[in-house]
Amino acid sequence: MAEIVEGLSDWVEGTRGERGQKLAWRERKERYLSRMEQADGSILLVSACDKLHNARALARDYYRLGDSAFDRFTEGGEATRWYYGRILEVMENRAPEALVEELRRALQVFLGPTAVDNHRTGDAEREKI
Repeated sequence: MAEIVEGLSDWVEGTRGERGQKLAWRERKERYLSRMEQADGSILLVSACDKLHNARALARDYYRLGDSAFDRFTEGGEATRWYYGRILEVMENRAPEALVEELRRALQVFLGPTAVDNHRTGDAEREKI
């Protein structure tokens, strides 16, 4: 269990600068996404479920609040949209298709249908867990 929790964290070894300070948000997220591209199936599955839950919550808020739903994120809407788009790219190639489809539905709300459709990959490319 500890291995899964560590694998999901963006605070693992290598995510702090020379003086122990936290790396910039974008760099931490890019490192996390890189780890998910290679992660063990159990780590990837928990990550995909967590991101789906978060995306659904954000979609509900977006329906109610519009772009103001992104005000709670330090990096704002543009960076948050980038991150979820990248999550979709990673999950499309590795996570179970049913989970990926649910993620696409949630992301369509705040990324837009065109952005989500542009992420689709063929089943031949998928390395399923």
